[in-house]
Amino acid sequence: MASNGLSTNQLISKAKVALMNDPEWRWMAGILMMGNIDIVSGPDEQVQTAATDGLNETYNNEFMQRLQPSEVKAVILHENFHKMFRHLTVWRNLFEENPQGANIACDVVINTQYLYNKPGVTMTKEFVVMQEYADKDVWNAKKVYDDLKQKYGGKGGGKGDGKGSGSGMPASGHDSHQWDKAKQMTEAEQKEIETQVDNALRQAAIAGNIGANMPRSIKEMLVPELDWKSLLADFVKSTCAGRDKTTWRRPHRTYVAYDLYMPANYSETVGRVLIGGDTSGSIGNRALSQFLGYMQQLVNEVDPDGVDVVWWDTSVKGVDKFERGDCSNLVSSVRPVGGGGTTPACVPHWIKENKNDYVCAVMITDGAFYGDGVGDWGDLPVLWLVVNNHPVRNIPTGITIQVKEL
Repeated sequence: MASNGLSTNQLISKAKVALMNDPEWRWMAGILMMGNIDIVSGPDEQVQTAATDGLNETYNNEFMQRLQPSEVKAVILHENFHKMFRHLTVWRNLFEENPQGANIACDVVINTQYLYNKPGVTMTKEFVVMQEYADKDVWNAKKVYDDLKQKYGGKGGGKGDGKGSGSGMPASGHDSHQWDKAKQMTEAEQKEIETQVDNALRQAAIAGNIGANMPRSIKEMLVPELDWKSLLADFVKSTCAGRDKTTWRRPHRTYVAYDLYMPANYSETVGRVLIGGDTSGSIGNRALSQFLGYMQQLVNEVDPDGVDVVWWDTSVKGVDKFERGDCSNLVSSVRPVGGGGTTPACVPHWIKENKNDYVCAVMITDGAFYGDGVGDWGDLPVLWLVVNNHPVRNIPTGITIQVKEL
């Protein structure tokens, strides 16, 4: 028995824990924890394999017991991608026109674009994969549906179980889709699911290494509403909180829970802040002014020892230096220079070459880098503000905030 004596509930729990600890998939942890799990047995008419109503998951006991651990993970991920994309509510109109077409379109996007050849998961032969729809930048469920309808013709029909009934389209795959249950959800319930999905992905996206492997197409779902100002403020204030002195006048909060009275860290000096401005030409003056204007507010609040504004493209082309006390005129005093190419690795190289010391760095860029490397930043905390709707990059160093425009 592939289950090694574990119950189906245990198989699912074990697989979800493994996925949440896997660097490849831990960005989905919040989605994996949404909703309830229901186990059905025997030749269940509605769920012979696995299914979701957009929030809850249903698994057939006999089906799951036949799977290997990597196959269990694939099935679970498949259902949770349906939840994350909110397929059963967003594409309700496609289902009502052609049940089988809607089923296969949603399945193909998940299997081909997100699960195919991924480490640690194995799709069984029932998972439908169509490589012609592999490009995430081109194909979503609606476009796949339209293309399939054009190829196979007709409006289709049938009960929408995804097993080949009701039209000339091929069967959609291993699972069924609980469209009827999803339809019974109120508008408020659907909105709550949307909020849960959005919050889960946003928390993963800004959580450093947790969101490192989140696909660009998923990150782009979050772009329009990212509160870049709050995230930037959190980064600057937290990294500028010095730790070079201690005081017994207030206890260290970490140790209070253990009944230990330890001194808290504090600092009278902040250090210098680096601002790196990409002058390759893709970031307009308006966006740059808005960014510097907000950085001005943060600098006034944090009061660092100084600020260096470094202008770069393929190399560092200029530096505007401000000392404590004269940082109040950043926007009007800077002189951007440069204008060709985008090679961010030049900034950490410049830092080391000049033996400069900073408490943090904030880089504003369009993300259109030449080459994949961003340089060796060492232990320096760095935040990347990627603007102007450039495709999201998985920048391996620091934290990335992606916004469509400033």
